[in-house]
Formats: sequence, structure tokens, C-alpha cells
Amino acid sequence: MQILMPEDPVFMTRFLEMEEPLLHSLYYLHLGHLPREQAETIRRAYEGWSDIQAATPKFLSWHTPTAFELAEPRRESEGYRLHSPDGEQLISLYAVEANTESISCLTACLSLLEEAEKEMGGALAGALQEIRKPR
Repeated sequence: MQILMPEDPVFMTRFLEMEEPLLHSLYYLHLGHLPREQAETIRRAYEGWSDIQAATPKFLSWHTPTAFELAEPRRESEGYRLHSPDGEQLISLYAVEANTESISCLTACLSLLEEAEKEMGGALAGALQEIRKPR
């Protein structure tokens, strides 16, 4: 399955923020305290996240100082460009090959986290509250 990722620093920042603190903290700090089934769902989601992140084109790593310098020439490069109805050049989109199993694992994890938030009890709900606390 292919997913589209925009060449946009705000999107990439939000995309990468899903890993830290949420998935990273659940995986490394709370996995041992969760029921086996929940822990397995989170483990598979974290691995799926890693697979998707590894498939992301390296030039979409906006956290490097040179990324912004490299982005300008790409926008001016020859080739297919998207424009708005007003003629403004739009952000480029890149197709990233993602394993459907990785997407399914992330979807299952999202459902698990939503259920835990609704229940407001249990080890997973406690872990989510701890992760949300400002440091």
C-alpha cells in the first residue's frame, strides 16, 4: 500500500511526534506493566511505526539544518509540479510504500488507546496519563 507524505516541515514534525513521547514511552517504559495482549498490540504498532519511518524518503527528514536548504532547489527543479487554482505552487507529495500489516498494527493500537482513555482505569490508562504529564 502506498501512502502520500507531503514535503512539509510541520507535517513531518507532527508525524515524528507520534513516536516520541507516545509509542516510544509505551514501548520502553510501560510495556512490562501492561497485560500481555495490550503489550503485544503496542509492540507490533511500534515495530510497524519503525517500518513506515524507515520507508520514508531520507530528504523528508526535516530535523536536519540542511533540509531547508535542499528543499528550495527541489521546488525549482524541472518535473511535475502541483499548482493551486490561483497558480501558486503546492507542496510536493511523495508516495511511500507501507506494509498493510504495519498500518493494521497501528490501527489496532489506536483503537486500544481510545478504549483505554474511555475506561479511565487500568495500567494502560495510567500509562497514558503519566505520558501526558508535563515535565
